[in-house]
Amino acid sequence: MEPQRLDAPSSEVGLENHAPRANNVSPRAINNDADDRRWHLLLEQQNRNFMTLVQAMKTPSTSELRLPDFDPDKRDVDARAWISTADLCISDQHQQGTHLMVALSRALKGHASTWFSTISYPGMNWYDFKELFKARYDCPETVASFLINLNESKPKENECVAAYAASLMTSIMARWKNLPTEELAIATVLAHLSRFDRRIQRLSFTTDVKTRNQLQQ
Repeated sequence: MEPQRLDAPSSEVGLENHAPRANNVSPRAINNDADDRRWHLLLEQQNRNFMTLVQAMKTPSTSELRLPDFDPDKRDVDARAWISTADLCISDQHQQGTHLMVALSRALKGHASTWFSTISYPGMNWYDFKELFKARYDCPETVASFLINLNESKPKENECVAAYAASLMTSIMARWKNLPTEELAIATVLAHLSRFDRRIQRLSFTTDVKTRNQLQQ
């Protein structure tokens, strides 16, 4: 009978004791890995928020209104050209309100800025400003632009329709007095076409077209 070796395992318990142990991960290491992932996700979210903020600062607000500068103190300033250009910049949402007042305050320079501070009032709309501006800076109104403004005008709040109609009749008769039929017809055509073409609208405000030859050029 062969003698039993003392160093050899004699049971399953001995085999388990001599088997290599698996590399167990400590709970502290697991917690550290989880914390690292949370910090990484937090930093990524902060970076995304920062980039969104930067993009928002770079992108102009769609509600902001910008008008070209008008400084009557400078030479060769064309008041009629300015008011027609500004008219193209004014959308329906900017016909009245804070955005309009702020934009006009920024655009009007020199004496025009002082003048605006004296004539502005709460509730002023774009149409009222145009009339005051034209009267102040002597912008002769073309027949076509008169029709365009007429079509855009509305009765004031609580204004009697009969009184409004009488006011329109007075304005039309005074403006069209002694005008030839051809010129009135051309103005009507231009006012109609300006609803679909910005270039024609600008022409209607800046040029007094009186003949068919001018219209077809």
